[in-house]
Amino acid sequence: MDTRIRVGTSEGLWEIEGDRLAAVAALAGRPLTAVAEDAGWSWAIVDGRTLWRESERGWEERAAIEGLPATCLAPTSAGLLVGTEQAHLLKLAGNALEPVSAFDATEGRDTWYTPWGDPADVRSIASAVDGTIHVNVHVGGVARSRDRGRSWAPTLDIEEDVHQVLAHPTRGDVVLVAAAEGFGVSRDGGNTWQIVAEGLHAHYLRALAVSDD
Repeated sequence: MDTRIRVGTSEGLWEIEGDRLAAVAALAGRPLTAVAEDAGWSWAIVDGRTLWRESERGWEERAAIEGLPATCLAPTSAGLLVGTEQAHLLKLAGNALEPVSAFDATEGRDTWYTPWGDPADVRSIASAVDGTIHVNVHVGGVARSRDRGRSWAPTLDIEEDVHQVLAHPTRGDVVLVAAAEGFGVSRDGGNTWQIVAEGLHAHYLRALAVSDD
């Protein structure tokens, strides 16, 4: 059976199914910031400013993104979360996005930075099967919540320079990162980390994926 792949680009959303490539008409010509799937629902951030959802009626705008532009999104145990520039989180509540104020109180937040002098951004969000939420800040490491977003704590040295965090799809204890220093793996839910570069042609990583087990 063919697998459908969706790709968001600066010119809209594209679907690849088998040998067929087609643009999604409702989002044609619109710059896509991020896309996500959630138990049959599809979500997209358009131009960093609006949140869209695909329903039985097709793609529809669900909420405006006020203030700072959005950078990423993910379904989590706390609901749909949206990351923004300058390292803030928003949570979908009905037809509006509300700030996750507890994230702003994460220990060590005042040390987050970028090499070029701008404030750090939320770059990726991952939700583990046990409900733990991991949020990657660039440059700010990975913040973790074990109580559905009510409190947050740092989990690894921010100087590892994480570019993506990924929770294993079936094992809540396994968390992975792509970092400037190499491939990072935690086998205890983010308590401890090992950064590996051996066997890689270069240690600077931008993304990762899980294959099989």
